[in-house]
Amino acid sequence: MSIKILRNLNPWWIDRSDIHVRLWEQQQYKWISEWLNKISLEPFSLNFILGPRQVGKTTGVKLLIAKLLKRKPPEAIIYINCGIFLDFTSLRKVIEKYLEFKIGKNRNIIRFLDEVTSLNEWWKVIKVLIDSDEVLNDAITVTGSSSLKIKGDIELFLGRTGKGEVIEVLLLSFKQYIEVHGVRKYKLRYDKVLRLFEKYLETKGFPSSVKYLKKFLHL
Repeated sequence: MSIKILRNLNPWWIDRSDIHVRLWEQQQYKWISEWLNKISLEPFSLNFILGPRQVGKTTGVKLLIAKLLKRKPPEAIIYINCGIFLDFTSLRKVIEKYLEFKIGKNRNIIRFLDEVTSLNEWWKVIKVLIDSDEVLNDAITVTGSSSLKIKGDIELFLGRTGKGEVIEVLLLSFKQYIEVHGVRKYKLRYDKVLRLFEKYLETKGFPSSVKYLKKFLHL
């Protein structure tokens, strides 16, 4: 069962494209978030990406994976959606199964653990890996809500993050909100800018909301 789960979560292992990437490619308006450039992929790195749901964390990670696949073998990249597991023990078993297929101790594996805050005591899985030297040649990126910082979960890894970064993903600013649609200069009439701003306030700056701006494209 673990292998089946891993293959479903990592379609590039069997030469299939990822659904998040396909949906992104089908969008009329595309952008790649700048925070992706801050993620450290050097061994050893433990990155934390924090932010509310629907701000584009998962899509961003999948776009990064698509980029990495151009220069790394598919089996060297593993993505796990922690939200599908009942507890951290189930997650640990899946990771252990993956380690059985890890080729060579010196291979640089890049791991993405998405939405870890859906599991209580998720941190136990990563601490065991780090303390056992299983990931010294790897890079790990963990995504979750800002509660990781509030609850102090990140502090559990003080001195264990290597070259990793703590990255906070924010909602789109008004400037970003309209730039996504090709508006680079504020040369619109006041009434049109006001309409855009009212829509921005209504959608609260969530990245997924830009598709509702279609009617403003010809302002």
